[in-house]
Amino acid sequence: ERRVPAVVLSSTSLYCVSPPNVVGTVALEVSFNGIDYTSSSIEFSYYAILATLPSSGPLEGGTVVSFVGAGFVESSTIRCRFGSYILTATYVSSNLITCTAPGSDSTKTVILGISINGQQFSTAPTTYFLYYEEVDITSLTPTAGSVSGGSVLSIATSGLSDSVQAKYLNAKCLFTVDGESGVSVS
Repeated sequence: ERRVPAVVLSSTSLYCVSPPNVVGTVALEVSFNGIDYTSSSIEFSYYAILATLPSSGPLEGGTVVSFVGAGFVESSTIRCRFGSYILTATYVSSNLITCTAPGSDSTKTVILGISINGQQFSTAPTTYFLYYEEVDITSLTPTAGSVSGGSVLSIATSGLSDSVQAKYLNAKCLFTVDGESGVSVS
């Protein structure tokens, strides 16, 4: 049991601030004298964000970001935040909420967050999203290799500034055959 102060706003409403807790659902009751509590058993759910993936995307937006966590509940008020932009999010499961990144006018890092109630936003330990400029491949060496794989490819790109190169810890190469995804290589 945890008791926290409440503020009476009117004869029909009051508010209190939820104390820290573990993921899960608790019953909420109120008292006007500090001793006698209601017996309504109204439920309040705690959730946690454990990770956000991916942590970067192009300036034009459109990257689907996954908020992985625990205790998410389905609600019509689920929102996500990319810096100052607040957008409608998609509830997938009690462990996953997704949101599509809006576009950005410049290369920058913004804070991410989600809200189940559409008001207070929660963040995770790594809740930043890096917007980067579109990158094009300018050269590839070598341009051919054995069918058994193993060729070490040197790829030159344009558009990737030196200041953000170190943040691309999840870079991958995608090989396609006639427009179909082939092998994804780290």
